[in-house]
This record gives sequence, C-alpha cells and structure tokens, in this order.
Amino acid sequence: MHLDAAQLIKHYLGLRKQFPAGKKVWLVYLYWKPVNFIDIAEYSRHAEDLEKFQSEVKEAEAVRFMAMDYLELWNSWEKDKNMAEHAKLLKDRYCVEI
Repeated sequence: MHLDAAQLIKHYLGLRKQFPAGKKVWLVYLYWKPVNFIDIAEYSRHAEDLEKFQSEVKEAEAVRFMAMDYLELWNSWEKDKNMAEHAKLLKDRYCVEI
C-alpha cells in the first residue's frame, strides 16, 4: 500500500479516546505531491489507496477524516490576506517537479 492506513487508524483511536463523545473531532491527513504527480505511478496508487480508505471511514462519527495535499491547503491560504504572502512563498519553494 502507498498509504499507511494502520498509522491513521492508530491516530483515530487515540483521538477517539482523548475527546469525549459528542465533540466534533477531525483527523486531517496532509500530504505533499509534486507538480507532475500525474506522471508518477506511485502517486496514482496513493490516490487509489486514499480513496479506498476514505470510503471505508466515511461513516465514522467519533472522528471525521479529511485528506488534502499541501497545494490545496496553500491555495486556501491565498484567499486570506494575512496568509497570502506566506502561501506564495511556500508554493514557490515546494511546488516542484521530480
């Protein structure tokens, strides 16, 4: 697998134990991918594994799961005037091809 589902489940269990029932809790999986990820087979397999994992945990109510890559995060930051310059600098440095 290209996604460490066992590690994500450990985090899920820890969050579920740490926070009382009824509290809205999110487990966010944040990952990097290169600009040319579409050309790299491992990233396609990671996307497939991630999609499968998300479909298997979508009904979990104690801890909700959300996945996003850094580019999605930085794009959302660019909409905030306080974060826009920081997001641009991060994108300039880390949005690269491999």
